[in-house]
Amino acid sequence: MGEGRLLAGDRMDYRLSRQLAEGGEGIVYRLADREDVLAKVYKRWEPGRAEKLAYLLRVSEPRLREVAAWPLSQLRDETDEVIGLVMEDLSGWASLYSVYQIKSRLASAPHRSYEFLVRVSRNLATCVHRVHEAGIVVGDLNESNVLVSPSAMVKLIDVDSFHVRVNGELHPCQVGKAELTPPELQGLSLHQRERTSNHDNFGLAVLIFQCLVFGRHPFAGRPKEGFEGLTLEEAIVGGDYPFGARATRLDTPPYLNINWLPSEIRELFDRAFDPSVAARPTALEWFEALRELEGRLTTCQFNPSHVHWSGATPCPWCELENRWNIPLFIPKLGDVSFEADFDLQSVWEGIFSVPDVRPRWSSIKRTHKEFEPGTLPHWVRVLTKTMPMIVCFTFAALYIWMINRSTISRSMSTVINMMIVVVGPSISKNLVTLSVKTLIFIRIWIAEMRMRYLVEPRLGQALEEHTKFLLESCQNDYQRLQEPLVDLENARQKLIRVRYQDQLDIHLRKYSILGADAGPIGSQKLSDIYQRGFRTAADLTPQWVDGEKDRKAACWDQLMEWRRSLEEQFWSTAHYALPALEESRLHLRLQREHRECRERLVGAEKTLRSTAANLLLLDKEFQSKVEAPQRVLSKYGPLLLALKSTNQIQPKQ
Repeated sequence: MGEGRLLAGDRMDYRLSRQLAEGGEGIVYRLADREDVLAKVYKRWEPGRAEKLAYLLRVSEPRLREVAAWPLSQLRDETDEVIGLVMEDLSGWASLYSVYQIKSRLASAPHRSYEFLVRVSRNLATCVHRVHEAGIVVGDLNESNVLVSPSAMVKLIDVDSFHVRVNGELHPCQVGKAELTPPELQGLSLHQRERTSNHDNFGLAVLIFQCLVFGRHPFAGRPKEGFEGLTLEEAIVGGDYPFGARATRLDTPPYLNINWLPSEIRELFDRAFDPSVAARPTALEWFEALRELEGRLTTCQFNPSHVHWSGATPCPWCELENRWNIPLFIPKLGDVSFEADFDLQSVWEGIFSVPDVRPRWSSIKRTHKEFEPGTLPHWVRVLTKTMPMIVCFTFAALYIWMINRSTISRSMSTVINMMIVVVGPSISKNLVTLSVKTLIFIRIWIAEMRMRYLVEPRLGQALEEHTKFLLESCQNDYQRLQEPLVDLENARQKLIRVRYQDQLDIHLRKYSILGADAGPIGSQKLSDIYQRGFRTAADLTPQWVDGEKDRKAACWDQLMEWRRSLEEQFWSTAHYALPALEESRLHLRLQREHRECRERLVGAEKTLRSTAANLLLLDKEFQSKVEAPQRVLSKYGPLLLALKSTNQIQPKQ
């Protein structure tokens, strides 16, 4: 057999074209002038195969052709021997394995959500149900024999290996994968073994579990102490399903549960994997349960690609991504900062609607020296003006009394007269000033001591600093959420520059320092720098340059600017990109950071209002404590300063 071979079909001839694939049972070819069908040619003849193909063609109907790559025609050679079949071409469809495995799904269909996996599971149940409805058993139901289209349609392949009876004669499926084989068939030969739809139902439950739990096999648990060597097949036979109540030798895997599935789905898994249950859930039961689950899916408020069962709160995918540090689903480029039920502008306006509370304690004057000198009050001026007369009259009276008593001499009398005239007014003024200053200073000193021992509003000052920091943080969060794609591109470029730093170094080593375009630096200076070990632009690193004694010389700044221009030239023309997995991790990180930004902004208004209220309360409490001493200081502080000034002591003319 080979390209160009002409084979006879049931109604027309087919000419083989190029070979597409080869398996253990046969080889798949394209057909000349046909893009919709393929040919499968068997490697060896087996008895009963023609009868089996004839039966499959006879029972063929649209409902079966919708769910499986059903044989469309037999292929016969020139001896009229059946050597193959014609089947539908499913190019562009992917195996079920590549759908439920996280890495392969992100590579082939990066923006598919969990809804896609549920729909695939539901359609798989439909396929198996229709085959069973036709009285046929799949037999070797595994992930490689199930293909999935980009629209989540599912079809079974290798139909010619299905398990059928033709006129009472068994045409068995003689192969099967151990990890999808039910416990009652584990370790047994499948040659001429009767297989039932109930056996298929075990494999169906395993595949649905793997679709819904990201490729995890239902019996792949964590062995308990003493059972470290337990194999997957032994766990299946013993019914050690770790997510069920029966398991005695397995615990659930770390950081994994299936509570994101409704109880109806979990109960179906319990029934399917319990060896003591005779009748496993049928494909129809799975279809109805998955259809109900599909109708109860909701979208995470923080990530549009996180679609999950509405009964699972909070979003299970956000939690798993944080625990596993891998993306389960990747949002589309424009959905990096998903804002469903989040009005950024409204939240931002709410933050700035909080009144700007400015406590008054910063303007409180705590000593009399902080006041401006005032004007002497009237009573001080009156005392200052009348006191010399009083003193003079006192001295005069004393003088007259002394004369009358003849207790002083004439010379003493003259001295006393001079003192009364010259010194009397000055003494009276100083006495008045000293007395008034002493009384006022005592009042002020008491007030200042009370102010000094008042508790300083340190908490209030800390709240003010916190408010300032919070507003600066909000400004940064707002800018990131306002331009999420710019934030994404900036983060991407940082990662690219780290990843491809080696290529940049190779590029910079092409440029000798002797040919640097660095302004007015002379060739002799460049030669000196070259002799120091700076041979190329790659050597001009901040660490090396900072160690030079003449680092502050202008030539170094000019050389560093020359290097930066070469770097920008390289990055602008290189067009590097991140690998798909790193790109998805970047999206995951930005989703998390943007979610945190939104949470901070939502909580900022409440925090700011609470802080403002606390500041007002503290200010009110502080004002009540300083009111009395502040009144004393404001009343007597300017007066004391005025009394200390010799100019102010003079009465106004």
